[in-house]
Amino acid sequence: MTRLLSLIALAACSSHGTVAHPTPGRDAGPPAAEAGPTDAECDGLFDHAIALRTAGDAQITEADRSKIQTDLREHWSERCRAMPRKTYACALAAATLDAFTACDDPGKSPTGDSAQP
Repeated sequence: MTRLLSLIALAACSSHGTVAHPTPGRDAGPPAAEAGPTDAECDGLFDHAIALRTAGDAQITEADRSKIQTDLREHWSERCRAMPRKTYACALAAATLDAFTACDDPGKSPTGDSAQP
């Protein structure tokens, strides 16, 4: 039995032709898509958006923030998880609400000015 297995392994290893191995960059196919933000990262982005939107609003309560977070998660989580990392990073770094929303508009710079072509 051991001899038979050895002969099968030897026959399988000795090839009469050239084995074509994939060449990285040529045969690998299209590059894998970059993963979007995780649920936790999206929650952080929603928190940042809420903070930008409610800055200086002393009347907003923690219950209000929680409700807004829940609404954002319910309506925007899928879109957030599909957003490119570059857009996510831009929005997370935004210091104003205008800069935050400009990150999702390729025709605007993060400062809100029109981008130069």
